[in-house]
Amino acid sequence: EYPLRGLEETHWLDLFRNYGVKTQTPTEDSYLCQIARYFDGHPLILKMIAGDINKPVFSGSVTKYWQNYYSQQTRPKIHQSQEQRARNWVNQTLQQLPPLALQMLQHCSVFRRPVPESFYLAMGMSVRAFCQTPLRDDEPLTATLNTLKSRYLVEEKDIQNGEIILQLHNLIRDAAYTQLKADHPTWSAAERQAADLWLTTYQPAPDAPNLETVRGELEAFDHYCEVEDWQQAKTILLDQQIGLRLQTWGKYQEMIIAHQRLVGCLQTTDEVACTKGLGNAYYFLSNYSLAIASYEKSLNLAKEIGDRSGQWKALNNLGNVYQNLGDYPKSIEYLQQTLTISREIGDRQGEGNALGNLGNVYYSLGNYEQAIDFHQQNLTIAREIGDHRGEGNALGNLGSAYDSLSNYEQAIDFHQQSLTITREIGDRKGEGNALGNL
Repeated sequence: EYPLRGLEETHWLDLFRNYGVKTQTPTEDSYLCQIARYFDGHPLILKMIAGDINKPVFSGSVTKYWQNYYSQQTRPKIHQSQEQRARNWVNQTLQQLPPLALQMLQHCSVFRRPVPESFYLAMGMSVRAFCQTPLRDDEPLTATLNTLKSRYLVEEKDIQNGEIILQLHNLIRDAAYTQLKADHPTWSAAERQAADLWLTTYQPAPDAPNLETVRGELEAFDHYCEVEDWQQAKTILLDQQIGLRLQTWGKYQEMIIAHQRLVGCLQTTDEVACTKGLGNAYYFLSNYSLAIASYEKSLNLAKEIGDRSGQWKALNNLGNVYQNLGDYPKSIEYLQQTLTISREIGDRQGEGNALGNLGNVYYSLGNYEQAIDFHQQNLTIAREIGDHRGEGNALGNLGSAYDSLSNYEQAIDFHQQSLTITREIGDRKGEGNALGNL
């Protein structure tokens, strides 16, 4: 549903004048008001009508337009909802477009947000090259796009990186998209071309926030999901680690939406990673029941195919959830399994993570000596494999354990070492933690 809210009656004539419609008599003012009243003053529809009146066939004559469309109207549709009348008008307007303009609009309806003008022109080139409907080869694509603009079917929204950004009103997009999707092969090709444009052409603004820096990948992901090309969608979310970047930036709701679209659509190996990613999003939102359900699903799938790495990751995550829930015995149980598997498959970093997490659980239990033992083992492994971030975390955890034992000199030494490493690797969060601990 796309609710439409009309302008007040006092603004109807102002809108028409703003879009170049000039009345010559009070009677023409009355015609415009009657038209606006019929459409409940919705500005989108009135803008399109203004574009129609200014077309060469009417030459700006309100009277000529009225006589052509409204003088014989019996008004049987007046009982229809505003939305339905607007939809009927939009569909009628689209059918009156030249073939190239209509098909350009239909193809561009796959875009779910404003896009650079070059995207429209690229879609137009594809229409001209591949569509079966005869099109004039000498018709400039810019002129076609200007036709859509002049009819207020496409609007200029902004300028980004020196390029005009265009948008479609939801109502127009919905009508054009419905028409496009009736031809399944053409619709599928348009979705795929849109994905390619987002991946290869889109350039975020220089000062774009984190989420906008991966806007191209996120939009391409959506387009591939629409045509159920799960392999390409998986490549973006998992292989290119867009999901992990969303996690790093704290975009957990976006993580949930993306991972949920792929759950149940992938091969088991990828399903293991996808359900784990979904669990991570729930975990960071403190929705531990859904996190546990996702991690357990990931664990069971990993067991089905003998994915040992997938098993230890799920077990490790389950251990962390139960630690946060205060169920330390269950947390230790899962983390011990994690430690065993990581050692069996020779995953040294995984082994270090398991040791560090076990140290954190024992720290929560007040067993500081045991915690120190695990963190010391973690520190040794981190240094052996050159895991500087892991080294900084282990040093910080050791500092906290010695602090709890009132061994402040030793605690300061470890926190100081952690601070040095975090600054060297640019870990601002770790640096803040080390300073706070000191």
